[in-house]
Amino acid sequence: MLLRLFSGMETENAKEIHKIKVAIIGAGRVGVSLAEELINNSKASYTPKVFIDINKEKVGRDIRGIPVWSEDEASLQRLRESEVQEIIFAIPSMDAYKKKTLYEYYKNAGYKLKVYDYPTMYVAGGKRHLREFDIEELLFRKPLVVSDERTNKYYKDKVVLITGGGGSIGSELCRQLAKMEPKKIIILDIYENGAYNVQQELKIAYGNSLDLQIEICSITNRKALRTVFERHHPQIIINAAAHKHVPLMEHN
Repeated sequence: MLLRLFSGMETENAKEIHKIKVAIIGAGRVGVSLAEELINNSKASYTPKVFIDINKEKVGRDIRGIPVWSEDEASLQRLRESEVQEIIFAIPSMDAYKKKTLYEYYKNAGYKLKVYDYPTMYVAGGKRHLREFDIEELLFRKPLVVSDERTNKYYKDKVVLITGGGGSIGSELCRQLAKMEPKKIIILDIYENGAYNVQQELKIAYGNSLDLQIEICSITNRKALRTVFERHHPQIIINAAAHKHVPLMEHN
């Protein structure tokens, strides 16, 4: 212990102790793939402690040394005894109402929740990765289709700037506009994660055929906005920047 303390070296066991312990909902192909990725990556921040599944053929078994519990067996007390700190959803096809029920159950119990899936709920290709649980996934919305011949003609070959482009409304506007062959889409947002996610989604879907630019700044910053306008010369601006928690923001 003294040698490790003064040399800065850590044993594999010591590294495991510092990792975040997670329960994976879903012992199917996606869940097992995630577990294997975490086990095989020594730099991963997470270590899988248990699978939770409803498949009776899997419950009671060990997969890659990880036990599979039923939902009844995975009581909050038992999860705490196993020192589980976060819950990861790894069933992409899960029914929305079931997902909402589980989300509220674990969220109310104080657990952090993540999803092992594509960058956003709309992507149909690319590589799955761990991401924050997007509350929009519980709203049961179907993507809105706004495209028609006149709309397509209006946006085709235009430089379009969308403020709040990484938000729930702005990102859907980006998806719809991408179908209309614009000359360029500029996604402007104050929060980089949302902008990054929709950028990755559209890159996967359209590759180099879509000119997509990201600008991170606030629409209240006149100097930054002037720089964006001078750089891109947008022809159409759609303002979708807005606060979600209006009473809270009004208070502050």
